[in-house]
Amino acid sequence: MIDLLLLAVWAGVTYFVASDGAIGAVTTFFSVVLSGLLAMNFFEPLAGFLEGPLGERADVIALLGLFAAIVTGMRLACEQIAPRMLELPTAVYHGLRWVFGAASGYVTMAILLVALHVSPLPRTFLGFAPERGFSKPGGNLFDVDAPDRRWLAFTRYVSLKPMAKGGRHKLVDGNGVLLNTLSGFDNNTAYGWGAVTSDGSHAATRSMPSFVIRYADRRQMGAGAAAVVVAPAGGGGAPARPSGPAF
Repeated sequence: MIDLLLLAVWAGVTYFVASDGAIGAVTTFFSVVLSGLLAMNFFEPLAGFLEGPLGERADVIALLGLFAAIVTGMRLACEQIAPRMLELPTAVYHGLRWVFGAASGYVTMAILLVALHVSPLPRTFLGFAPERGFSKPGGNLFDVDAPDRRWLAFTRYVSLKPMAKGGRHKLVDGNGVLLNTLSGFDNNTAYGWGAVTSDGSHAATRSMPSFVIRYADRRQMGAGAAAVVVAPAGGGGAPARPSGPAF
């Protein structure tokens, strides 16, 4: 069922974005991507402030609220900056509007799917499951694609590469040797989880993202339950939410 709903979202957004013309579709695509990245960056800190009055609904409201507000603002700004349509060859016009319309629909679908991970719903429902997409092929889209995991991976890549902010969290060992200074979205390591590596490498060099696990565990505990972190052998644990923006 969730597969059909996602396909309907993708098709609907594609149609409406493509109906806005070639330039409108291009600007909408970049607005959606940038808005999605900003929403992913700030929704967890914002949810921390909203958790008191909103409870377990704070995360999904913060994520979708930020995304909707930012993408609306960007589109209005684009219309003010470039109010006139550009004349393009017919083939280019239709190619641009449908390609960028479909791309906008895919990104929107992926962000909405991520919102299901942070929503106060059962751990699995309507065919949605956090495990779908862990293996290849697999995913919540007919078991052939995982838009949610692609978007989470893209967000993490952007926060660690082109928009990396070094020096914010300096990780040192017992001798004071600097191990890691990168701060990024969902950038937990085996060191932060208290895990021990089996190949002799330092745990700080082993990435162990926990976004899907943390929110799946919280949903499994039921409505109103606090986020639960399952730590690997060796103790320790990752925080339920980061203390601030990732980038």
